[in-house]
Amino acid sequence: MQTLLMGLLATSTILVQTGSERSAAETELRQAIDEFSEAMSEKGFGWEGHAAFLHEDYTRCYNGGATVDRAKHIAGIRQWWEAGNRVQKSERRIEYLKISGDVAVVRIAIIEHHADPAGEVSEAFDGHVSQVWLRNQEEWELLSNEVIARRE
Repeated sequence: MQTLLMGLLATSTILVQTGSERSAAETELRQAIDEFSEAMSEKGFGWEGHAAFLHEDYTRCYNGGATVDRAKHIAGIRQWWEAGNRVQKSERRIEYLKISGDVAVVRIAIIEHHADPAGEVSEAFDGHVSQVWLRNQEEWELLSNEVIARRE
């Protein structure tokens, strides 16, 4: 995974984009980030909509170092969604966004509240998400997602 990422970044930094291309790519990426983030909300497309954004080599890393592949992640979010859980409220702020060719690195500060099937809101997740996105024929796919809770 790390070798693939380094190779992609090394290759993509050779590509040159004009300001208007970069702006269009950034607009498309920000839209993908919003749609991906909102998929698990009450108004979202659910686990299937969330899964549609995931690259075939997707990995998710959690606090403590646990890493899951695409299949395990989808199984987990499907189970969570089908149990009636939803993201009730999500506050996101993009702190860093860098696009180089068809590769983007994004860091997002996030506070997210989840509601269980009874509508009870859980304690908020407060942390950061670091993501690597790949553009595949005009569509952005999420390759890597590292979730880190803020420590006080």
